[in-house]
Parts: sequence; C-alpha cells; structure tokens
Amino acid sequence: MILGDTDPHIALPWFWSTQGPIRLQITGLARPRDTSVVSGDPAAGRFSVFRYRADRLVAVESINRPADHVAARHVLAGDDLPNPLQVANPEFTIEQHTNRLATAN
Repeated sequence: MILGDTDPHIALPWFWSTQGPIRLQITGLARPRDTSVVSGDPAAGRFSVFRYRADRLVAVESINRPADHVAARHVLAGDDLPNPLQVANPEFTIEQHTNRLATAN
C-alpha cells in the first residue's frame, strides 16, 4: 500500500506436525462440509486428501507424502487447480500436475 500497490498479499496457510511415524502436512484451509478425494494408499499410511469447496481445490492434507505437500503449496498458490475427476484418477500425481504447469510457462 505504501508504494501504491492495491493488491494485498494473502499468504497461503500451511501446517506440519510429526507424531511418531506419522508426518501430517496441510496446505490451505478446509471446512467440515468440503468434499474430499483421496490420492495414494491409506492402507499403507501414505496418502493425501484433496479438499474441494464447490469443485474448487481449497486444501490438501497429506500423511507421509511430503512431496505432495510441497507441490500442493505451489498449485494452490496458482490458478490451474486439478479438479476432483483428475485427482480421482489412479495415475494422477500432484507433482506431475506441478511439473506440467512449470513447463507450460
């Protein structure tokens, strides 16, 4: 604002915690009524939950998938967000989505 910039900087919230063998990392802010799409293998304890509000990605909650967390921070800061159908595809990875965005620019 001092230099005349009228666009406020809004930081993307993120959080991490290590609880024994579990590494929890969250990017964005989810609400209880947001819909969820799981990517990864919950039975193996390595997965991410993509949280959507009105079909727009608003948060990614990762368990033991630090690469998903790093990629989610980049993706959520931009405008080209994966939709629920993309994430539901077993071949989808958010790292590949991020790499595709980097090569497109």
